[in-house]
Amino acid sequence: MDEKRAIALLISEKDIKKITGTSANIGETSLITYIKLAQDLIIKKVLGETLFQRLLDEWIDAGYDKTKLPTDAFDIANPPIISGDDTNYQELYENVYMAAVWHAHRLSLPFIAIKITQAGITLSETEFSQSAGLVGLDRLQREVEEIANLYTDELNCYVQESLQDIESVQEEAKEVGGSHVGIFVANRGWRKFKDTKKYCDDV
Repeated sequence: MDEKRAIALLISEKDIKKITGTSANIGETSLITYIKLAQDLIIKKVLGETLFQRLLDEWIDAGYDKTKLPTDAFDIANPPIISGDDTNYQELYENVYMAAVWHAHRLSLPFIAIKITQAGITLSETEFSQSAGLVGLDRLQREVEEIANLYTDELNCYVQESLQDIESVQEEAKEVGGSHVGIFVANRGWRKFKDTKKYCDDV
């Protein structure tokens, strides 16, 4: 299972192109790296190690089809891998999806638009580079980051408000020197809203 987890992607390059408007000419392998980075750097931190790994396991078991993810412990059509696990993985996936798409897009932008050659760092020969340049790229990155962070805040609120304790919570809380009820969510310097509870109450 560890080997399957290592290559499992929660979204595809087609999802990024469909949602963000990324050029259809961008190759699949150009985006896979950034999908994996978005999962490992952003999604895993919001969900916590154990819930993230369980979502990946259920995603693999469902054949990468969100409609086949379990909805609760009594889902007869799609029973959870772990007996008694009442996590609604379909709902969790829906909340993860947009954050993963926009962060993968955010991470990929500089590497799609810029190339390193013997002559130095230059803009890639694309319509975007010809019409927008570095100033346009910088503005686009800021806009995409704002969208990505908003979706991540929504995911964070969902985790805090909708998901209850699973086996990892006490273990993860001990690792950071405290106790916690519910899913442990580590402090994240990249978050726009430092007072998560206040933000969640406002949305």
